[in-house]
Amino acid sequence: LNLVEKGKNYGWPVIEGDETMKGMEKPIINSGSLNSWEPAGMIYLNGTLYFTGLKGEAIYSYNIENKQLKTYLKGQFGRLRAITYYDGYIYVSTSNREGRGEIKEGDDKILKINPRLLV
Repeated sequence: LNLVEKGKNYGWPVIEGDETMKGMEKPIINSGSLNSWEPAGMIYLNGTLYFTGLKGEAIYSYNIENKQLKTYLKGQFGRLRAITYYDGYIYVSTSNREGRGEIKEGDDKILKINPRLLV
């Protein structure tokens, strides 16, 4: 996750994750190369970024103010792709039938989540 500012170089594809190089900016947070989140979608809600992980098979939240990263539903629904907020709820789609996921009974589906449960 980068805080993009005019005129700065964020390194891709020369550097990634925690790698550094003079004149290039490091991300605010990253999953590292071994356990990639493979993020797919993101929303901003009340000072927190919520994003889904295909490879990470989870919902992640990053509070911008206190810089705290949390993980939710890890491995429970497989690959998570799209995320949106509508009418007081977070909606997330699974993505297990596209050839990379482990297909579970009832896949694929849309999850309806009360954001108050993600604390």
